[in-house]
Amino acid sequence: MLGDVAGHGLSAAAITAQLRHALRAHLLRASGPGAALDGLNEVIAALLPGEMATALVLELDPGTGEVAVANAGHLPVLHVTAGGVTALDEGRGPALGLLDVAGYAETRVRLSGEDRLVLYSDGLVERGRGGLATGLEDLRGAVAAAPAEPSALLDAVLGVLNPPRTDDVTLLGIART
Repeated sequence: MLGDVAGHGLSAAAITAQLRHALRAHLLRASGPGAALDGLNEVIAALLPGEMATALVLELDPGTGEVAVANAGHLPVLHVTAGGVTALDEGRGPALGLLDVAGYAETRVRLSGEDRLVLYSDGLVERGRGGLATGLEDLRGAVAAAPAEPSALLDAVLGVLNPPRTDDVTLLGIART
């Protein structure tokens, strides 16, 4: 899971905690990441009207390498393979709290060999004069040039992008070893 609540400060932190616990509860009984996001969106509509958040939920089957990805308005997951870096944009739904009923879809990929998934927050890529588009291109380039080993990949990306300390920065690498 990776998410971002609109706003800053104590209020945003309190909403983050509520949504994290609600999402964990939905993941226990939902039929997959998309259904869990549907349930979380219902919680926001009923209990936190006017609030907005983005979220990614991934479910990895370590035996097969299959990953189900559901995206509620968050920046796309990067799928890194020997052939390059692909943004998983398919099925990306609206941010949580925008619609009463959203119907979050799932995208599926299979991790094999040195494949990696890279998840990140907007604080990593929304920076400087170039804005989001340039930040996303810089991220793709840094990920493509980075070593395959997950820790080395993350260190290399952070070294190249050198994110400012003015926003939260999250960077997560997922591999099947």
